[in-house]
Amino acid sequence: MLVLVALSLGVAHAGGSRDLREARVLLDVSRDAEAAAVAIDRAMEDPKVAGTWDALRTRGEVYNRIAAQALDDLPRQQAAALTAGQAWLQALALASKPMEARLTAEGARQAQTVLLGASAMARENKATYNVQAWRLTLELHDALAKAGKEDRSAFQRPAIVDSLARALLASGEDAEAERLLEELVSGPNAEPVQHMALYGIRLQRDGLEGAWPTLERARKAFPEDTDLLLAAANHHVLAGDREAALPLMEEIVRLQPENPRAHLVLAALHDERWQDGRDPAVFELARQHYQRAVDLSPESFEALFSLGALYFNRAAGHAQAANAAADDPSPAGMKRYAEEEAAVRADFELARPFIQRAEHEDPDAVEVLSALLQISLHLDDVAAAQTLKAHLETARSGGHNEPIY
Repeated sequence: MLVLVALSLGVAHAGGSRDLREARVLLDVSRDAEAAAVAIDRAMEDPKVAGTWDALRTRGEVYNRIAAQALDDLPRQQAAALTAGQAWLQALALASKPMEARLTAEGARQAQTVLLGASAMARENKATYNVQAWRLTLELHDALAKAGKEDRSAFQRPAIVDSLARALLASGEDAEAERLLEELVSGPNAEPVQHMALYGIRLQRDGLEGAWPTLERARKAFPEDTDLLLAAANHHVLAGDREAALPLMEEIVRLQPENPRAHLVLAALHDERWQDGRDPAVFELARQHYQRAVDLSPESFEALFSLGALYFNRAAGHAQAANAAADDPSPAGMKRYAEEEAAVRADFELARPFIQRAEHEDPDAVEVLSALLQISLHLDDVAAAQTLKAHLETARSGGHNEPIY
């Protein structure tokens, strides 16, 4: 019995070696990568062969070639790329001779290329495969670096880490992404977008107070980055500190004077301040920046409606004052009523063209139609009021309107 066991083990070892030789012939002579894959997979079932550099190198070459050729079969291409990468990763640890090290480094670099080529083509399982591909690409890079081959690699580590972190975020693996992003922002080649991604993770997990040190560090590193400035402004607004947000938005407008969104956000901050205190100077600041946003983006629904709403809200304030004055029958009360009513009509006239343009951009916006209806009624425009009322009923019932203006 002992003799039979020894013989069976010997036959198994011989079979694995034979399959390995067959795989080399099929790959190098016949150029049949698929047949070579069958042979090398069979050879890898022999544990004495599977752990050798030659077998791993052969498997890496076979599956590199399949991944490069299987352009019309994405699942096959992805599986082959991952198999090749794992084989070269193991082979790098076993390469002991100069020629082995050279061939393995070349194969590992090719594996990185096919891994990322399949990543670029990924569709259905894009997030899952991207994580696998970039993680394996990073492992190959680090193994190459350990072998002293990093200077010849086509892939720089920060770029690989950045791409892996993005892939992890896309697949919801925030914990590992956070670790990698922290590595990146602590290095000499940190980028604002990496700080932003790290801030986003910590904002969601730790809240405003917990995430602030991350954003503050980013701002110190990139004081004029407008995305970070906007994030800081939003942070202050969410924290209820509008005054702290104002200078940040003013700085963004200074850095990007042609950015309509920056003017719009700054105008909205001034608009809120004006509604709190009704200071005419603050109203004018809001008006100027809303107007600039409209000038820069004439078809922006948000900018058009915001500017119109600014005038509309001032008219509403005058209407309240007129109603209060109406209760005073004295000559002074009557005069004040006439003045406030004139101011209402003047502001409605200023508001109407901007809100009409907003209606053109979105004829089903209930708030727009409602505002225009109120303006038309106050200005005694009966025909317009009837049309607007009908459109408002359509919009509220879920129907669709053609633009009136």
